[in-house]
Amino acid sequence: MSHTPGPWFIQHGTIRALNKDTGESCLVASTNAMPASNYPNRISDARLIVVAPEMLAMLREVVDDLENDLDVNMAVRARALIAKAGD
Repeated sequence: MSHTPGPWFIQHGTIRALNKDTGESCLVASTNAMPASNYPNRISDARLIVVAPEMLAMLREVVDDLENDLDVNMAVRARALIAKAGD
């Protein structure tokens, strides 16, 4: 499984991915499904979702560094987290 490449950004309550080649964007997710009063954390959740591709990429780099430094236990845990993300 893979995800839509970033960068991702928030626009009018939706999370969108920018295609760097065309300058166009596509919908990744929406926080508009529920009224704001029923979903008070929707903006914070959207911000977290937006940085998820960058966090995954950084985690991959950290895992490589850990494996190179022979911190195998931490690397195994991090690889499990990457797998949990489905990527």
